[in-house]
Amino acid sequence: MATEFRGAGEQDKIAQLAVQVSYYGARARNDRALQRTLFKEALDKSKELIERSSDASVQFEARSTLADASQDFGQFLIEELEIARESSPDKVKELEEEATAVFRAGIDACG
Repeated sequence: MATEFRGAGEQDKIAQLAVQVSYYGARARNDRALQRTLFKEALDKSKELIERSSDASVQFEARSTLADASQDFGQFLIEELEIARESSPDKVKELEEEATAVFRAGIDACG
């Protein structure tokens, strides 16, 4: 697709599809490390698209993906936080801060 559709707007649409693949991939995995990586990728790339693209439909889809991924990744981090409280108390503060930032990104995307 990327070689056939070379316009900037088309490339942004393809990039948005790649973001959605990362997001859905994160939801479908059982490997928590891979889930974390894919969720972060979906969030980071959604933010990039929102800033970079001039296509309103791409921005809308990126915001929607960012909101959904933030909610799911935030829930994932809450689970990680509960696990850390039992097994790694030294990681609790870091996870709380990360979860706060993820939920804030989702709230901003909805705004």
